[in-house]
Amino acid sequence: MKIKRIIYLILLIIWMTTVFAFSNEPSEDSSDTSGNTIRAIIDLIPSISRMDANQKEQIVESLQPYARKLAHFTLYTIGGLVVFLMNNEYNLIEKKKIIYSILFGFFYAISDEIHQTFIPGRSRRNKRCINRYIRCNFRCSCMYDYTKNKKRN
Repeated sequence: MKIKRIIYLILLIIWMTTVFAFSNEPSEDSSDTSGNTIRAIIDLIPSISRMDANQKEQIVESLQPYARKLAHFTLYTIGGLVVFLMNNEYNLIEKKKIIYSILFGFFYAISDEIHQTFIPGRSRRNKRCINRYIRCNFRCSCMYDYTKNKKRN
């Protein structure tokens, strides 16, 4: 049991570092990251890879908001999963596991938004903070339901 706690703590630190690294990118670099990812993917699609550069760039620009949202959703879902699994290793009642996981997600989302106010081209957005909090909680809720159903069977 103790080894699992250490593993989850290490995973949590890696996750937090990853979020910090992405949040630390100036807005232009962040756009380049998501744009380059989309370009790499659309180059694998034969019908799109034959298009001219302007058409490809229009596709990249139209997909960028969705790619960024998916990346945020995935990143914070992973965070919620790791926090929940870590809390699951302690002898806590289920309610406390969920509450601690939710509080961690909430405070981490707030700290990430505050951090972004110091990054060129970035700003603090309360809506984004709430969305991150919800994503983290989504995974916690899924894990809670999964463990609850697992115990019944």
